[in-house]
This record gives sequence, structure tokens and C-alpha cells, in this order.
Amino acid sequence: MSQADDVSGTDLFNVRAANDAGYGAYSEATELTTAAGPPGQCGAPSLTVTSSTCVLVSWESPENSGADISEYRLEWSRDEDSLELIYSGPDTQCEISDLAAATHYCCRLQAANQAGAGPYSELVSCQTPATTPDVVSTFYLAEHDHADGHSFSPSTCLALKWEEPCSNGAEITSYTIALGESLVTVEHVTCHVIEDLQPDSEYSLQIQAVNEIGAGPFCPPLQVRTRPLPPAPPRLECAAAGPQSLKLKWGDSSGSAKVLLSDDTAYALQMEDKNQRFVTIYRGPSHTYKVQRLTESSSYSFRIQALSEAGEGPFSDVYTFTTTKSVPPALSNPPSVQECEPLLSLGACGMLHRCFTAAPLSHPAAPRVSQLDGNVCEVTWEAAPPMRGDPVSYVLQILVGRESEYKQVFKGEETTFQISGLQGNMDYRFRVCACRRCLDTAQELCGPLSPSSLFTLRRTELALPGEPGAAHADKALGLISSDEQFAALIVLGFATLSILMAFILQYFFMK
Repeated sequence: MSQADDVSGTDLFNVRAANDAGYGAYSEATELTTAAGPPGQCGAPSLTVTSSTCVLVSWESPENSGADISEYRLEWSRDEDSLELIYSGPDTQCEISDLAAATHYCCRLQAANQAGAGPYSELVSCQTPATTPDVVSTFYLAEHDHADGHSFSPSTCLALKWEEPCSNGAEITSYTIALGESLVTVEHVTCHVIEDLQPDSEYSLQIQAVNEIGAGPFCPPLQVRTRPLPPAPPRLECAAAGPQSLKLKWGDSSGSAKVLLSDDTAYALQMEDKNQRFVTIYRGPSHTYKVQRLTESSSYSFRIQALSEAGEGPFSDVYTFTTTKSVPPALSNPPSVQECEPLLSLGACGMLHRCFTAAPLSHPAAPRVSQLDGNVCEVTWEAAPPMRGDPVSYVLQILVGRESEYKQVFKGEETTFQISGLQGNMDYRFRVCACRRCLDTAQELCGPLSPSSLFTLRRTELALPGEPGAAHADKALGLISSDEQFAALIVLGFATLSILMAFILQYFFMK
């Protein structure tokens, strides 16, 4: 017979004998003690969530199996496959902190004594509640993307960007930007443009994320500065207008224009095309530009803007300038090209080459003067080309003898004029110019004066008919000379001399 003390692990044993007659008396009890065993299985620990980042774990002591429990071992993780020892000690509770909000956790408990460790408790789990978002860790000033179509001025606007922080279990609904003492609320985005700021000013910015639980902490201050204002557009002026060109200038020495004359300022000049679109025709630091290949008496529209490191300034108002009307050209002989006699020239290699000379296509022409009967002469000149429907008249001037000033003797649309009352053996010089009378403005535009023609009235000497000198004398009447004719004689002399020299050289080389 035996009696066991389960609590202490001690057993009492009694023994007696038996035969055919029956059982004898029990002997005195003998006490035997068994060795201690590992603790029993722990009950499921109790989990108390104290905050979104902290959980209090507590438990009851299991059966010690004859030896005092020396420690408890608590394993903790987000899933049961990666449990790790988080607490080991004699206490019957443990506070776990620095947890993630809105996160599932699980744990199990084990007791141990000198005999060993008991079995694990059942697995228990809990979830931390959601909380306010984390601090925005990345907050910076960005370059604005003009592709979104919104007007953006770096002088009065700031483009901000940031990275979304951890929401901590509740979706972020908005952001709050602190601009000094004012707060700006924006939607659930990661960029925002603050407008209506002061140019060239410094600002301190902070941002916080907001969810349904509340607002997270503000990030560290971001110090930013707006750019200075871009330069204002200069005043555009027309310095000189011609029939086919306009010379434009901009900038002056008054007011804000002084800023425009700095070395780091450039300008963009635009002209309106036929499709009523403004096209850039010049971009650079200069303060003048000449627009060429224009049409006479036509209006053109321009605008200008200034550019600097602060950005592109606004465009100016539209300026309209008009080209002038063309004055009549100098009167010239009809265009012609003629081939002269071939000339022989000595080349660099000693060979003779044939070359040809050609008359110019056109050149200013002096009026032609012819003597008529008596003391009368007739002056003729070439007609000017059409001037876009405006009538053209001619002014004829004469210089008599040793007088110093020309006098006007004719003005009209004809190309010939007769002058009477001339004196014999007196030099007369004639020159002519064309004048254009503008029908729309009644303005008269006169072209350059032609070269002068020299005329001397010769008296007719009596000669018998049939004498050889009679015909020659007739030809001498009305002798006409001019600067142009004198130049032609010089050219003809040089041409003759060149031909003669070429033949002489050819003769010596052939011989």
C-alpha cells in the first residue's frame, strides 16, 4: 500500500504479509520523495492595450512540479512563424512598447524551473489601435511644372513637395501647411503651390499630415525664399523708319528702366505675323534691332519682354509702327547688258586669255539736251518706274554760267521740256529729279537729283552748200557734253589701249 503527496512529490509506503489464513498487520510507514519536474503549462497570458504603441502582458503562475519557477519566457511577433523572445524573468507581467499602430501581434508564454521548461501556453493575439500619422520626413521646395497650364511666378509663388508619411492605420485625409502664423489646408496630395507671396522674401514652412484620428506632428521648419520680381518690359520706340525697314530701340534712363539696362538682362522682341501670331524675331542683350525686308507704307505690330535670373517678365503692350513710302529712285538709263570686243590678257601662267566686258545693268543718267532752231534747246529724261499708284512728276533745274545755285524751270509729269531765250557761248547745266505725290497723305517725296548735263549754245556759221565743212558744221551745232559722256570717253580710251597692248604682247609671244 502506498500514499502519494502530489504537491510535495513525497510518497508513504506500508507493507503486510498474506497466507491462506489471511492478511497480517501493516508494517510501519516508510516515506519516499520523488525528484522535481518541469512546471506545468502556463495559462494564456492576458493582453491589455494601453496605447497605440504599448501593450501590457500579464499571466498566472502554473503548477511548479516540485520546484519553484525561476523564470518566465515571453515570445512575441507579428505572426506565429517568426516569434522571438522578448521577455525573460521572474515577473508575472511585462510592458511592451514601441509597437506599430494598427498592427496585429501574437505571443505565447513558457515557465521554467531548475528541472527544465514547461510547455508553451496557447497562442494569443491582439491589434494595436490606429493613431495620428507620422511626421512628414521629406519636405522640400520644387521646380514648378509649367505643363499643368497654371500661371506660376517664382517671385510670388512657392512650389512645395513632400513624401507621404505612415498613416498609422487610418487613411490620411489632408495636410496642414504652417506659413508663419497662418495655416493652409490642402487635400490628400503630395504637392502644393502657395501663391500671393511677397517677392524676394524669406518664409518658414512646416507641414503635418491629418487622418480621422487627428493631426500628426509638424515637420522641422523649412526655410525658403521667393525670387525677386522679373524685370518689367521696356518702352518700345521706333528710332528710324524706312520704306523696307524699321529700327527699333527700347529702354531709357528714367524710372524703373534703369534696372533694365543691367548686364544680366536679355530681351525678347516679337512681331505679329500674317496669322496674327507673335513670333520672336530677336532674343539677346542688345537695346536696338533693325527689322528689314518690310513693305513700304505698311503697319507692323510688336511687343517686347525682359528676361533675367529672376525669370521672364510680362510682355509689353502692343506697339504699332508704319514704314514710310519710298522716294522715287534716281533716274537711270534703261537696263542693258552688252558684250564688248574680246580682249586678250596675259594670265599668271604666261598664257593669253580672252575676256569680255559688260555694261552695268543700270546707272544714274543725266538729262539729254538738244539744240533746236534759234536760241531754244530741248531737255529730255527717262521716266521713273510706277510708284504703287501714286502720280510721279519731275523737277528740272538749271545752272546758268557762273551762278552758284540751281533754279527750277519746270515741274510736271512730262519727260521733256523746251527752254528758249538762251544766250550764245554761255554754259548751261541741267539736272532733274522725280517726285512722288502720295494720294493718301498729300505728301510729296522727291528722289535724288540726276547728274548734270552741260550745254553750250553754238551760233550757226554760214557755209556754202556742198562744201565739206557744211555738214560737219551742222553736226557741231547743239554740242552736248556731260560728266557721264566724259567718263565714257575715258573708259573707251583705256579699252582701246588695252586691246593694243594685248595685240603687241601676242605678237612678241608668237614671234
